[in-house]
Amino acid sequence: MMATERRPLSLTARVMVFVALAIGISLVLIGNLVLGAVERHFAEQDADELVVINQAVAQTLQRVDDPLRLPVALSQAVSGHHGVYFQVWNGRGQLVFATPGADFAQAIVAFSPVKRIHADNLATWHFDGNAYRGVVTRFVSDSREYRIATAIGMDFHLHFLQGFRRSLWIIMLLTGGVTLLAAWFGVHQGHAPLRGLSDEMRSIQADRLHMRLDFRSMPLELRDLASAFNQMIERLEDSFTRLSHFSADIAHELRTPLTNLITQTQVALGRARTLDEYRELLYSNLEEQERLAKMVNDMLWLAKSDHGLLKPVQVTLDLATEVRELFDFFGALAEEKHITLSLEGQAPGVMGDRAMLRRASFTLFLPVPEERSA
Repeated sequence: MMATERRPLSLTARVMVFVALAIGISLVLIGNLVLGAVERHFAEQDADELVVINQAVAQTLQRVDDPLRLPVALSQAVSGHHGVYFQVWNGRGQLVFATPGADFAQAIVAFSPVKRIHADNLATWHFDGNAYRGVVTRFVSDSREYRIATAIGMDFHLHFLQGFRRSLWIIMLLTGGVTLLAAWFGVHQGHAPLRGLSDEMRSIQADRLHMRLDFRSMPLELRDLASAFNQMIERLEDSFTRLSHFSADIAHELRTPLTNLITQTQVALGRARTLDEYRELLYSNLEEQERLAKMVNDMLWLAKSDHGLLKPVQVTLDLATEVRELFDFFGALAEEKHITLSLEGQAPGVMGDRAMLRRASFTLFLPVPEERSA
């Protein structure tokens, strides 16, 4: 089973994934920071209130010496505070006073007394389905020693934080959605020049290679792309022009021998000929056919050369030896034309391809064929 090729993500999708990750991480961090700040605010507020309560209890313990009057005095020590609880234990571990509705015996045993009340040393515990935040302190007056456990009910804070947390995340999600939508619209509008560039490129056809993109009116990020495209179109236009000229040259070169063949054949068929005349006609046609074959071979050689299919074999060539071999090959033709071939001077050895050198040399030595007439 062949594996399907995975399509790459679009530019818009890549940007949106990055933006979504950045927005998501930012919103989570902001949400946690806000929740932490609110919880810290409640803790500091509770710590300040516990300091006031603890000071009021300590002042009462210091003012009242009579153990019988102490519970009544402690019951009146704190007023005007809602959801506040405290208990006082003497040095022998006996309960002196306890606010109704809460039992802090476990807190007295579990937590060590603190010297100073602040938000960082507050303890949290649960009793009878309720949550409390408080602290245990130690008070010494004369020879008397007490342990004071003060606490504040956290149910209201927890209920508020639960609703606040839910509202905060809803707001964060809506904010993230609106931000992503705005980011997508911005990316879509930002890609408008790219879409326009694609439309302009698509409008350039084989018969409109003279057209060029105006990169000066494009954004800076697209100018290099447009300039490179213009250079490519310029090279294509030049190649098409040369190909057109080459085709015209080929048609012109092929027309002459073909016309000669047709004309000679038509003339020969116009009336009865002798055997020698037909032989002469065949020789003439053979020359034209050889000329056509040479043209075709030259065109094939040029096509292979243009496409890099010819691999030159670099060897050391003695130019004098190569020229002497040419003289031997064309000696008979030169003698027929009353031409004297001579070699003068010396040439150092060069690196080159022997076959290509001989091909170029043969082209120089071959005479231009003459057009025949009937």
